[in-house]
Amino acid sequence: MAPIRSRKGNQIFSVPISPEPAQVARAASPLAHVTKDDAPTLCIHGTADPCWNYDGGPESCADQNPGIKVGVEATMAGWASRNGCQPVPTTRSIADAGATDPTAVDEVSWSGCAGGNDVVLLRVVNGGHTWPQGNEPRTPSSGRVSQAISANQRML
Repeated sequence: MAPIRSRKGNQIFSVPISPEPAQVARAASPLAHVTKDDAPTLCIHGTADPCWNYDGGPESCADQNPGIKVGVEATMAGWASRNGCQPVPTTRSIADAGATDPTAVDEVSWSGCAGGNDVVLLRVVNGGHTWPQGNEPRTPSSGRVSQAISANQRML
């Protein structure tokens, strides 16, 4: 087994792994290395995403994995738990694009996290597998592009 070296902030960690791809993926996963000192977590996800069902389930256009996928809010609650956040999130409406765009955005946030690393989900109601205020998707089957927020600005 060879070590994988990765830089995390000013700390370098080494994880012995086998050459098996599944073990490499598990060792490299951020889920294995989340600490209270990590950066805040942000997820932007459309409720009408055809590639990864917001509520979870077996359907996904991203892989051939026959298993059940975890829903977005359950995934974010897991991040909140690992980050030491309050277990119950607060939700507030932050944007409505208006009559010509049927999307709206809710901010679901878990606060009180260890080290101040809050976990935030921007739930794009009626949004697809797209980047808010980004280019129109190459295929209409990706769903709607929300104009309610700028994902670029929210990332900064």
